[in-house]
Amino acid sequence: MIKEDLAIVQGGKLLNKLVPGDLKGQLLTDHFIIQGITGKLSFDTFRKSCDKLICLKSIKGSVVLNGAFYESASSEHLIFIGNIQPDHLLRHYKNKITLKDFPVYDSFNDFLFSYRTNTKAQEELGVLLRNSRKQLEEIKVLNHDLRQSETSYRTLLENMNEGLLQVDNNETIEYVNDQFCELVGYTREELIGQNAVALLSISEEEGKKMEKKVNERRKGVSDRYEIRIRKKTGELIWLSVSGAPVLDARGKVIGSIGINTDITSPKEVFNALQESEGRYRNFISNSREGIWRLEYDPPLKIGISPGKLAKQLLYEGAIMECNDVMAKMYGYKKGEELYGKRLIDLFSPEKKEEKITAIERAKTFIKNDFKANESISKEKDKNGNVIYISNSTSAEIQDGYLFRLWGMQRNVTDRILAEEALTQSEMRYRRLFEKMNEGLLFSNPEGLITMVNPSFCKMVGYSKDNLIGANGHQLFHDKHEIPRLRKKSAQREAGQSERYELEFITKSRKRILVQISASPHYAPNGDFVGVMCITSDITEKKKAEMAMRDSEHKYRSIFEQSYQAVYDFDPKTKLVLQANESFKKYLDYEESDLKNLKMYDFINHDRSSIDDYVDHILDKRTIDLGEREWKNKNGEIINVMVMGSLISQEGKEFVNIVAQDITTRKRAEARKELSYNIAQAAMTSSEDFDQFSMYVHKKLNSYMGAEICHLTLYDRSKGVLNTVCVRDSVKLEVLNYQRPFGNGLQECTIAMAKPLLLRNSESEEFTQKTGYDATIHDEDRDLKVLLLVPLLSETAAVGVITIASIKNENALVHEDIELMEFVATQIVSVLDRQKVHAEVKKAERTIEHSMNGVLTSDLEGNLVYANPAAVEMWGYQDALTMMTYKTHILDYHPLDTHPRVFDILRTIRKEGRYFDINGLKCARKDGTSFIAQVGGSSVKSEKGENIGITMSFIDITEQKKTEKDYNTLLDTMNDGVIQVDNDENIQYVNQQFCTLVGYTKEELINQNANRLLSVDEKASKAMKKKATKRTRGIVETYETKLRRKNGEIIWVSTSAAPVLDEHGTIIGSVGITRNIMQRKKDEKRLESLSRFPGENPFPVLRYSIEDQSFIYNNSAGEALIKFFKLKKNKTVKMHWEELINSAFKNKTTITDELSVKGKIYTCIIVPIPELNYVNVYANDITERKELEDKMTWQFMKLEKYAFVTSHQLRRPIATILGLVNIFDYENPDAAFNMEVLEKFKIAAQEMDAVTRETVELLVADEFLDEE
Repeated sequence: MIKEDLAIVQGGKLLNKLVPGDLKGQLLTDHFIIQGITGKLSFDTFRKSCDKLICLKSIKGSVVLNGAFYESASSEHLIFIGNIQPDHLLRHYKNKITLKDFPVYDSFNDFLFSYRTNTKAQEELGVLLRNSRKQLEEIKVLNHDLRQSETSYRTLLENMNEGLLQVDNNETIEYVNDQFCELVGYTREELIGQNAVALLSISEEEGKKMEKKVNERRKGVSDRYEIRIRKKTGELIWLSVSGAPVLDARGKVIGSIGINTDITSPKEVFNALQESEGRYRNFISNSREGIWRLEYDPPLKIGISPGKLAKQLLYEGAIMECNDVMAKMYGYKKGEELYGKRLIDLFSPEKKEEKITAIERAKTFIKNDFKANESISKEKDKNGNVIYISNSTSAEIQDGYLFRLWGMQRNVTDRILAEEALTQSEMRYRRLFEKMNEGLLFSNPEGLITMVNPSFCKMVGYSKDNLIGANGHQLFHDKHEIPRLRKKSAQREAGQSERYELEFITKSRKRILVQISASPHYAPNGDFVGVMCITSDITEKKKAEMAMRDSEHKYRSIFEQSYQAVYDFDPKTKLVLQANESFKKYLDYEESDLKNLKMYDFINHDRSSIDDYVDHILDKRTIDLGEREWKNKNGEIINVMVMGSLISQEGKEFVNIVAQDITTRKRAEARKELSYNIAQAAMTSSEDFDQFSMYVHKKLNSYMGAEICHLTLYDRSKGVLNTVCVRDSVKLEVLNYQRPFGNGLQECTIAMAKPLLLRNSESEEFTQKTGYDATIHDEDRDLKVLLLVPLLSETAAVGVITIASIKNENALVHEDIELMEFVATQIVSVLDRQKVHAEVKKAERTIEHSMNGVLTSDLEGNLVYANPAAVEMWGYQDALTMMTYKTHILDYHPLDTHPRVFDILRTIRKEGRYFDINGLKCARKDGTSFIAQVGGSSVKSEKGENIGITMSFIDITEQKKTEKDYNTLLDTMNDGVIQVDNDENIQYVNQQFCTLVGYTKEELINQNANRLLSVDEKASKAMKKKATKRTRGIVETYETKLRRKNGEIIWVSTSAAPVLDEHGTIIGSVGITRNIMQRKKDEKRLESLSRFPGENPFPVLRYSIEDQSFIYNNSAGEALIKFFKLKKNKTVKMHWEELINSAFKNKTTITDELSVKGKIYTCIIVPIPELNYVNVYANDITERKELEDKMTWQFMKLEKYAFVTSHQLRRPIATILGLVNIFDYENPDAAFNMEVLEKFKIAAQEMDAVTRETVELLVADEFLDEE
């Protein structure tokens, strides 16, 4: 509806004369035929066509208007601005108006003043001119505004992401933006005036293609196409071009304009897709393009009509494969969500016209030989949002049938919208101006601000009213900056654009760093009118960049100086990218060995396991990989604890691995486990000594790789050696032989009564020194190394255990001697028990008189017998009453021990025996309890069948009290001790730990350690992770923070290990904790003072590499300089000079300890290559060393006390118990009993001696502690 006379055309009165009747309030379509707008005519259609050239032809008056619709400021109505065509006006007034030299007119105003009349029309037009002068002035203002809008439009063109190229009809370049210059590698000056085809085409054929496209522009055709061009450097690139004709004011084509996008990468990727299925799979998962495959089952016959085949293409078949990128284009998260979708489902047509459009696109695809390259389609995502997709599709056809479609597509919605935005009006530009994230500022030549957008106001903190008219140089910058800024303004006036960074002062006086893209601003007539600046606050970005550089520097320092092995590798190729010195030291590599080194070369696991753990890192980004095995250059196995992290840097991803060598710890754990297993075997060994020998050899072979094990007993009375030889670790062949006591290595070991470790290469020298025959061989086999350990009884060596390896000289080391000494004690223990075992057989009837409590039951545990000692132990008067009152073995134990008793019965039934030295809680008749050591065995019939169970109980309540004393020793330790179960609930703490965290024992026991002591959620997760390691049997030392009861945060160092029950099951963990707050403070202080050596309270020395001497020391370092100058310390000085030169040569930090006049220093040698000297920073650690020595001494005390309690004290007790069982109570005066009593006396004397030794040991240790 036409709202008013002037609402449709400037100079509306003349229009009313040319078109009969008053147009106000009438429908536009009743008077005009509208050309240049497609689709159904409506207000929305007109609004969408704003800024497009259209034509209004009057139905009655034969008037033609060329112009465009524009949206009003209120957006409530449209304004048409256009020119009346002179030829039609002349024809309308053909009898009244004459023209001279009819020119081409640029505006309606020019036309009105260029004709004259010889009739009454002249007066009529004069009146018209007077009445329309105001409207004509308004037209001039609008033209000025349009030119301003054109300037803003050109500024947007300069800053758009795509390259823009404009040529005339002769293909001569008239305009390019900066992005196009960057695409082709030429400057703007090199391009303007050049022939685009001659300059950019790569061949005559491509040149003709470009000329063809330019000819199509001359015909007014717009389209999109791809073309390959040559850059200035000679590099060939693919461009996607959106071309359109350029018209002059009369609608004549005067050239063409193209929006160019570099599609080289997608083009190459699409070609690669066709080459290899393997590369296709990799591309599918990593491509930034959407990729899909649609299957037709059954396949489509392609010989049918295009219309029918097009419908089948759309409505049949299903997507069987696509990547996540494509799924996200349609609003889904995963590609699987699109599986099963038809092609028509992607277009989501809701109207009949949309379905017809989809079918027509399918027909076009068929006509183009089932190919589509960069075809743009309008589609919808799952939420109904319109998206624009650039499709490249091909079909797989065999024998006239179409089996599948392959497609690659990009979401070009942003690009399409950007192209449409290029044709927007001033209002669209204004919205962009108001809503853009970057700050936008216009200033005049005097530096006064003329326009700003909201983002700029927000950035500087001023309102728009405060900024307009203000001098930006004075408002935002310090005075000393103004001359430099004026120079930059002069450069803008000279036509120069520039991008630079500048500090701004905001309204709140805060200083921010701003990136400025400044360019000159011109009026439509070409006059310089000021400067346009696009601004971005990059303060945080700069901080992040600085933090990144600092982080990189710190990482590099840690990487190079770490004692742990650190290396980076490519997760795709598995190639090691870089590694530190510790890594090379671990694996005995040189720098040259790292070239082309892959993970498979040194990780001692199969390739699939390595690949799985790499995938695990890529999935989790950071992960504790636990224990792994590496293989060094010599093939030796190294145990390491590994942590992996995925790192992204500069668009690339690599994996960082940190590994700690735990080979020593693993070997210690294996020794501990081996000791436990052999001790258990010794405790439960039968009378078959050969079986025990084979068990020992099997375990030693597994741990040490010892193929041969000899157990040799020395019969002093006969002067012979009886040897049990276990050969061949696979067959476990057992040989027994005897030889006279001679001059060999076994005789040497027995004579010296101490271990002997001898390698083949050392045998000749050993023979010369000792006189003993050190020939190392075993029948026809040469032995590489052997270890001999004497079997020591109370008075002398009674034999020797020999282990040997025929493969590797390093199979046995000095650390194994202690283990073998323990094995030797177990063998002696077995030998002692075997001697007693023969006598026990004679005393089976005397079990009635045994001092041990004995209970016998059927296989289900129902009690059938109790000896007098058991009756007395449980507090009953006689066995009959006892078994009548309680009929099952479970009844003699508290309820909470029943599961364990069930396990004991099950073990005896299954294995035939059971023994537990830790003790089992038993319940007496009167309700009191006692702790008993439990042993058990199965009762067999004459046929060897299990028919019952016998269990023996020894009251060890007093022994448990001794263990309580052991806990008291723990409470006197200087370090805190904490034990938790697998749920991190606290089971035990010593007093030092309570002091450390500020809680009492009552407040800690049964509390969750993680919830009570962790400082925050991050620390809590870290503690849970550490607890999980304990459940896997991992031992480690780490530093962490704890929160004390008063809220204070402290640093502690914790050594943690798993706790096992009697079955070897991990039931919790124990940690020894030390307060390291002072050390942390010292480290921080040392770091802060390292830059100012004169103020450092610790010694600082400087050593000149050129002069090979110390050239500086602070006052604290004077003592070290004097120490080095002493002649007697010349050797020490030479050692330190070697370390200093090594650190400088290898550009690495070295740490070592130095003892000077009773003080111990830890010295850090830091090379300064750029200044040709080395700094040495020393820290006094004397007090810390004393504390460490004291702690070591306390642990030695505990180990000695534990050894005495568990071994030396237990042996005489076991002897006494065995003698009691073989005493003949029916014949007290028998001669046999006299021998038993004599041995009983010897055992009692031995126990008394051990007890005295234990007391003296504790007293002596206490005295040493006081000293």
